[in-house]
Amino acid sequence: MTKLCLKYIGGGYRHLLSIAVRQEKREELGLGLSDFVVISIGELNDNKNHRVIIEALADVPDAKYVIVGKGNLDEQLRKLAVEHGVSNRVILTGFRTDVRDLLWMSDCFAFPSKREGLGIAALEGMSAGLPVIGHDIGGIRDFVIDGETGWLCGDDNDYKQKLRFTKEEGDLFRMSFLCKRKAEHFSVSTSSRIMEKEYLEIDSQ
Repeated sequence: MTKLCLKYIGGGYRHLLSIAVRQEKREELGLGLSDFVVISIGELNDNKNHRVIIEALADVPDAKYVIVGKGNLDEQLRKLAVEHGVSNRVILTGFRTDVRDLLWMSDCFAFPSKREGLGIAALEGMSAGLPVIGHDIGGIRDFVIDGETGWLCGDDNDYKQKLRFTKEEGDLFRMSFLCKRKAEHFSVSTSSRIMEKEYLEIDSQ
């Protein structure tokens, strides 16, 4: 591993830790520190729709796509990356136990599922400060707010434009703060407090 150099810009120990992990994991996966890294987490199946991001990479120069998970489409997705000339920019990691570290390593969370409920994986990405680019469906629209916590896509064709805009013009620092704050509304602790308050009000009536 190359020598780690940290420039402290505030945020305390956890901030410094995330910087160190970011460099370590990028080196492990052969990614550069300046690469724009998009990550998806989920089973490799048709519903998760990973192919959309692979196809979009051709129009988003220098972006890298990390897919965490396993499934029966592994080989098909690898072949698709070769067909679109982006095999050197697509990394399928298989099953991992260091998901949180991989989120810290990344810049954007892609969530192109065709059908989805709440979308726990995307919320985990947001809790790590990643803007989410996902389909305008189901529970996704409950936490993805255009231009604030990410972007909603009406169809598969929107992903090229949204990824390119996020990479080239997105205010990732501002969006990171908004993502973390939004994700807190869906945390177990927050939900428990809300439920406790609701039940206390019912009991007092």
